Amino acid sequence: MHLLSRDQKGFTLIEVLIVLAVIGIITAIAIQPLMSMRDKSKIRADVREIVSVFVFAQSEAVKRNRGVAILFDSPTVGSYSVFVDDGTGVGGIANDAVQQAGELTFLTKTLQAGVSFDVAGSSFTVNNPGYDFRGLPQNEVFGSIDIISVGLPQLQYRINFSLSGQVGIQVSENGGTTWQ
Repeated sequence: MHLLSRDQKGFTLIEVLIVLAVIGIITAIAIQPLMSMRDKSKIRADVREIVSVFVFAQSEAVKRNRGVAILFDSPTVGSYSVFVDDGTGVGGIANDAVQQAGELTFLTKTLQAGVSFDVAGSSFTVNNPGYDFRGLPQNEVFGSIDIISVGLPQLQYRINFSLSGQVGIQVSENGGTTWQ
């Protein structure tokens, strides 16, 4: 059996445990801002994606010389799609912002996990936005849709769709009380 002499160097078990406890405390303190930053990044990415979908729909409407609509399929789930609103299909009506079975779908997307549409703050739950062949809002439908993060309930984004067809973004950091 070999015993350590007093002049040998090394760490005691207590010193190692104290270092591990300090690392654990620092990690616990740092994890909350990291999670918040991740949630902010996810909602910002989805907002940018939806704005680009509006721009895409407008350019496709002009390019194809047909109406193109954005359908917020399931606001609580966060899915949406872009389609040619030309009335193709049995009993279809062009430019009604209702997708018929024969109308071409460009894309269907779903918001990232933890991000959803706020149905209460949105005006597109009844009338879906879209563009006519000139790139103007179909049937003069305009309004907004709110996007929220489950992890950051105070942070909300509002995407505004104006009567001129322009898309703007507002942000609220106090649960929708004031918007910037």
